[in-house]
Amino acid sequence: MLSDNIFDQLRGRLKALKERDDRQHISNLAVASKLGLTALKFLGRRARASLVEPHQLNIAFFLQEGVGDQCQEFQWVKAFIDHLVAQELEVCTILVTDKVDFVHEMTKDYPHITRLCELDDFCRHYWAHLSFYCFRCIDFQIHDEAALNKYAPQLLRDLKQAQPHVAAWRPFRTQEQYFKLMHLLELAHYNYFDLLGLNGLIPFDRHSPSFFSVDQDRVQQTRAKFGLEQPFIVVGSSVGFIPLPQEEQLTAEQKLQWRQKATRLIPVALAEEFIALLKQELPQYRLVQLGGKDAVPFAGVDLNLIAQTSFNEQPRNSLCVSVGMKAANMGSELLGSL
Repeated sequence: MLSDNIFDQLRGRLKALKERDDRQHISNLAVASKLGLTALKFLGRRARASLVEPHQLNIAFFLQEGVGDQCQEFQWVKAFIDHLVAQELEVCTILVTDKVDFVHEMTKDYPHITRLCELDDFCRHYWAHLSFYCFRCIDFQIHDEAALNKYAPQLLRDLKQAQPHVAAWRPFRTQEQYFKLMHLLELAHYNYFDLLGLNGLIPFDRHSPSFFSVDQDRVQQTRAKFGLEQPFIVVGSSVGFIPLPQEEQLTAEQKLQWRQKATRLIPVALAEEFIALLKQELPQYRLVQLGGKDAVPFAGVDLNLIAQTSFNEQPRNSLCVSVGMKAANMGSELLGSL
């Protein structure tokens, strides 16, 4: 009886294992089928994709990360396109971004953008001879060397010469290594523009001029709405969406500290010390604070507009960007005297 009971248990166990294996096999088949269907759809989309301009060199630029990052990335893209235009090359340029409305506002006065689209739209309809990936460091991939050699042989030589530079910076694309790199850059008094120019393709550093489309009518409307008639300096403090550790119950102060640690937001005390110094050294400017609903309010500003401005009233569409950038340069010099 005992042996029969043991065999019954073993048979039951084997049956359960077989049923589990059958379920796993079906699950694996389902996953494989789904992956295969996705791959077929992708290949079908790529088969239907075509060049935007079939008789020109097509170059795609992928802008990534947040709004501020894409602002900086486009400055390199513009400088690179200007470099090609100066060589009298006929190129088709495609900007690929997940923030189409914002990038359109920023670039609408720049004449050398052929197409602006989202990634899915690009994958469905277009392809390019050459792609640039603007993600912390500028990277590129050549898709059609023959076309490059036909339309821009000097550019092909420049790209091959730049490949070792690009490969050297690829390890720093991970978040951890990137933060370490930015810390070292800051200690050496370099910034993100300097990092974007390290590929060696074109001269590009902190002295490169920035470009933003400026709607003058909108500028005047925004200034009149908020009473900004005199020169002003923008102070920003938004931290964006930073996931908080779910296993801990955090107070509002602890959440703020966590977000400050996880972003590039400087400590509030240091920011307010800097604001006081700006007011002392530049009394002719008003200090205006902008930011979303999660922004950290700073004491000492002349006008607090946190969560009060619309998309079209943000600094990227008004003169306060240029004023703010000039003030940032003055501020870095002032910080050096602290």
